[in-house]
Amino acid sequence: MVVATAAWVLVQNKMVLWFNWTGGLSAPFERVHPLAWGALAGAGYVAGELPNSFIKRRLGIAAGAAAHGSLRAIFWIVDQVDSLAGVLIFLYPVWQPSGLVVLSLFGVTLLVHPAVALVMFCLGLKARVG
Repeated sequence: MVVATAAWVLVQNKMVLWFNWTGGLSAPFERVHPLAWGALAGAGYVAGELPNSFIKRRLGIAAGAAAHGSLRAIFWIVDQVDSLAGVLIFLYPVWQPSGLVVLSLFGVTLLVHPAVALVMFCLGLKARVG
């Protein structure tokens, strides 16, 4: 995840420079190289998943399984946004987005993450949707 994210951020940086577009979310690549930025984001993604997984295993919820009862909705939401929280924490030393950007990212993540899971399920890359 760290290597793939670092490489993708480097590609995105080249595309942004080529098309001269930042969309208001420009990263401070003059201070932090895109590969370092991507490595932080990738490490944050992985680290963000760990606390949720740890708690679920302690509650007897198997890897990839959904929680039961009243915990199901809580864990579903946390499953969608835990990686984003990790990314934002790891990137904080080099990027402090506005509250509006953070809220927007969480909103987009709650839509995109399940959509990607559905596509992966339909392609046979995932055993269940949610």
